[in-house]
Amino acid sequence: MKQAVRVLGQRAHLRACCAPCSPLPPIATAIELGASSSVSHAAPARGFHRARHSQLLGSLRVAPLLAHRFARAARGVLSSATRADVPLLLLLSTIVATAMGRLALSQRGKSAAHEQASSAGVDELTGVDGPTADSSDGSCESSGSLETAYEMGEVIGHGHFATVHRGRHRASGEEVAIKHIAMSSDSSAIRHEIEIMRRIGSHRNIVGLRDVFETEDGWYLVLELVTGGELFERLVQKGAYSEKEASALFRQIGEAIAYLHKQDFCHRDLKPENLLLSTQEEVDDAATVKICDFGLSVALEDGATLRDRQGTWAYWAPEMFAKSGYGKEVDIWSLGVILYIILSGRHPFDAPGRSDAQMRAFIQEGKFAFEHEAWASISAEAKQLISALLQHDPKRRIDAETLLRHPWIVGTHVSEAPLASTNLQEYQQMRKKWSAALVASMHRTKSMRKRYSDLGLAEQVGNA
Repeated sequence: MKQAVRVLGQRAHLRACCAPCSPLPPIATAIELGASSSVSHAAPARGFHRARHSQLLGSLRVAPLLAHRFARAARGVLSSATRADVPLLLLLSTIVATAMGRLALSQRGKSAAHEQASSAGVDELTGVDGPTADSSDGSCESSGSLETAYEMGEVIGHGHFATVHRGRHRASGEEVAIKHIAMSSDSSAIRHEIEIMRRIGSHRNIVGLRDVFETEDGWYLVLELVTGGELFERLVQKGAYSEKEASALFRQIGEAIAYLHKQDFCHRDLKPENLLLSTQEEVDDAATVKICDFGLSVALEDGATLRDRQGTWAYWAPEMFAKSGYGKEVDIWSLGVILYIILSGRHPFDAPGRSDAQMRAFIQEGKFAFEHEAWASISAEAKQLISALLQHDPKRRIDAETLLRHPWIVGTHVSEAPLASTNLQEYQQMRKKWSAALVASMHRTKSMRKRYSDLGLAEQVGNA
């Protein structure tokens, strides 16, 4: 009888729960937890690598079955309750059936959404749409551990924060580069770069991300294997090259940036170090250029602006020095600096004897010229393109799509005669000094941040 009284006491609450505009009653949550606890899930791989979960409720038949059992168990209560409670018990069984039905549909919907997200390139971590990865590029999608999916070979490169190994995907045989980043590195920055690369997807002129594994000793990024080295280094080794060859190489860089901007991404760190060649074959107009290093890249829609200053200031646009904000146009400016260097072997805003402060002032004013003797044999079309890329006003600066339609990029009447002298080797030596100074500054700033953090004064240390 006490059970019957307890049931009758819940009548008003149950009616409220069944109102059309109300959410599922609390009993649905209890059922969902109970059902979930009885299902065995495949353990997801570490980090971003996840095994697909089995469907919690395979069929809607579970709902009426449970409702039937609930009603049968309720007959015991009827023996001590009045017949007037029959509608209430039927109502309870209906609630259970409805709850289970909604749960099953929800799980089916989630499974379908997951499949659709995987095929459409939706990032599982953020839910943000990204371009679909091109399966024709040999990208590897495997489950399990790094050792299960890949063979790791010899070390092929060292960095300040990472070591790169040659590797091979066991199933497909594809050769890859496996980048190991120690766990002591900045976790948030690494996760950010991984997320950006996954959302960017596949492009011929962008180093592709194949896989990611997170272990106790750090992260392992499985990347497309690029063996050609830095573009500028290879140009130095090649010696004299023509405007036509330079145009073909630069077009590929422009295509990669056009793709990024169309996907609403801004690279923010375009510089010679981040331009690679896919193979060690001879550098000519058939060589493939790859853009790498997306650690400072951000999702940025047209018209949106940023204020934080990131990257290498020698390739910054004037607006990055200001406090008014900047957009994707900063990538176009960096392309202008790079093209100027490719054709002349000189930085457009640097000169012998010029200090860093003076160089920054010239960048902010957008003051450059074609007066050096290296420009004597360069075509007017090339100079006009550089001027359009280095337009001081970002609103008047050409965009990536317009760049690709420029006559010098299209290849119309571009000279095939070797350039007289680019002095690119001299520039390479100077650039390496800049890189060494930048790394030293990064380490010094990191040490200062730790020291000030221990004192509770971390906010007094600015960005490197």
